[in-house]
Amino acid sequence: MKVKSFIIVLAGFLAFNFGCFNRQKVIVNQDDAEIQLTAEGFVNDYADILSAEQRDALEQRLRDLDDSTGNQIAVAIVNEFEGDNILDFATRLGKQWGVGQKDKNNGVMIVVKVKTDDSNGQVAIAIGTGIEDIIPNATCQNIIDREMVPHFKENDYYSGINAAIDAIIPIVTGNLSSCK
Repeated sequence: MKVKSFIIVLAGFLAFNFGCFNRQKVIVNQDDAEIQLTAEGFVNDYADILSAEQRDALEQRLRDLDDSTGNQIAVAIVNEFEGDNILDFATRLGKQWGVGQKDKNNGVMIVVKVKTDDSNGQVAIAIGTGIEDIIPNATCQNIIDREMVPHFKENDYYSGINAAIDAIIPIVTGNLSSCK
């Protein structure tokens, strides 16, 4: 099923085995479906789990990708959210933030929900319709399972997100073919 500007191609629901962090609720206005989060850049750590240096390093990589290709990858890290499952949340957040060029739908939205005392960790990768042919479901599943989860299980969110970016950038720049 295609959605006009952004579709979800994959979400991995994962139970992570790591500790808790400061709790923050993401409020969803059910009436107009607006997510009450504002993007401050390409990397948005609402769970406050990345160091400033880690956040800056990821931000610079994603800014360089946007500057050189126009393709965009955005990351949101949250402790929890209400009103959606992670699939809907990632898609809606990518649309709301305008990830990717509007006329090309070439954005990737990565959402990581950290494990808390009350809930399991989850991750989703939402792909714009303009690049869904080069990043199919199998590729996203491989990225989540092979690149992200092993690091997340060690409480190393930075390395997991960085590894996902390492895997996605060559595909969206045409330097590596995806695994269909």
